Amino acid sequence: MATNLFRKTQSLYASTANTFSTGDSETITPASVSGLPTDTEMTLTFDRVDSSGTETPTKMERIIGVVTGGNFVSRVTTGRGADGSTEQAHTSPVVEYIPNAKDMDDAVDGILVEHTQAGLHKNIATASDVATATNNTKIVTPLAVAPYANNSLNRQAIINGNFDIWQRGTSGFTADEYTADRWIQGLSGASMTTSRQAFTVGQTDVPNNPNYYLRMNVTTGADMARIMHKIEGVEKFSGQEVTLSFWAKGTNPGGGVIYTGYLQAFGSGGSAAVEDYEVDSHTLTSSWQKFTSTFTVPSISGKTVGASSYLQIHFNQASDTSADAWVLDLSQVQLCAGSVALPFQPKSYGEELAACERYYQSSFDYGVTPAINLDTPQISSVATGTIGTFPIKFSVRMRTTPTMTTWNKNVSTTGISSLAWTEINDAFNFALERTDGNISTNHKNTTGFTLKPSGVLSAGYSKIKLNWQADAEL
Repeated sequence: MATNLFRKTQSLYASTANTFSTGDSETITPASVSGLPTDTEMTLTFDRVDSSGTETPTKMERIIGVVTGGNFVSRVTTGRGADGSTEQAHTSPVVEYIPNAKDMDDAVDGILVEHTQAGLHKNIATASDVATATNNTKIVTPLAVAPYANNSLNRQAIINGNFDIWQRGTSGFTADEYTADRWIQGLSGASMTTSRQAFTVGQTDVPNNPNYYLRMNVTTGADMARIMHKIEGVEKFSGQEVTLSFWAKGTNPGGGVIYTGYLQAFGSGGSAAVEDYEVDSHTLTSSWQKFTSTFTVPSISGKTVGASSYLQIHFNQASDTSADAWVLDLSQVQLCAGSVALPFQPKSYGEELAACERYYQSSFDYGVTPAINLDTPQISSVATGTIGTFPIKFSVRMRTTPTMTTWNKNVSTTGISSLAWTEINDAFNFALERTDGNISTNHKNTTGFTLKPSGVLSAGYSKIKLNWQADAEL
């Protein structure tokens, strides 16, 4: 049995035992073991007195052991001659439990393993210990978990860091535009195409079984060509240490590395942006690697913050003019508070989609790039001589009143005030372009919009069909 620092006792225990000799693991058989603990070791005293009650100090021995069955078995080692007594043979000894210094000292030593002399816990987990989740012996306090319990942004500030959501399409992004939801590319004079790529089912190079990753294929490099993510509110992580972590592979730009950095944008009417595009460099290879970058976000003390401010994280070519081609494959991007890269924690598809729809949503089928000449949903049907009003509710409340773009079979118009819509006549099955279907800006907000023609419909019983997108990106 393992050595016990905490040993139970038994008040007023006295009995006799068989004759036994010296040696470890000695099996001793008391006349009675009634009431003695069996779940911890205990210390018994032999021959303190003889059978008539006369003290026999030269014969006394304390033995540490464990009660099993009807026997008392001494420890394998260090059980005999405990508490300063002498190991020796005993002939039909009296056996007692007597409180002793050895039991008390061992108990105190056991307490001091995890406590100070003031009674305070020694091994208190820090926020870093909680983040890495590699130590199972420390005590977790509210202070250690507060950064993660009180603000989920401290755990993961990146939306769609797993690249599951691609509402605008999955390939063919070649301009300064959004690609995967919440991820916008900046050409800065480069030529590039961004697309969604699928992981092989069952791969183990990148953990957590991700489905997709983002590929940024730069065919002609340029100074500061990049992919970016905007986090709403420039106050996020202001003056705090943060850690960016991500998995990546690919080929490097002409400078030999890619850089990660940040930008603080203070919004409309706010202070000038603060940026550092080259916080850390990272060397890509053809194999997936996990990279981390720890840095302190500047304080916004003394700054003026306007509407639509944000903190931007980006991956970019260095500030050089190399035109060399390069490729960045990117997966599982995470930004968290503190100096430790927390394990990546994927969200469900539904959670991630709802978070993305706060900034962008459309009537197109998921993953379809908005365009004309696509099948359009029927909004409603109206009869000749009437004015139809058609309310459309967004899936989630949007960040701000969005910019609307609408499409029908033959025309795309940008701006909610110049909507053209298609009237399809049932009897003749042909499309008529109408220009009297205007919608004023006071018919939209963060929860939805209303289609309202400025005039009555002609050409018979009609179906109103169109596609739309609502953009509230930063």
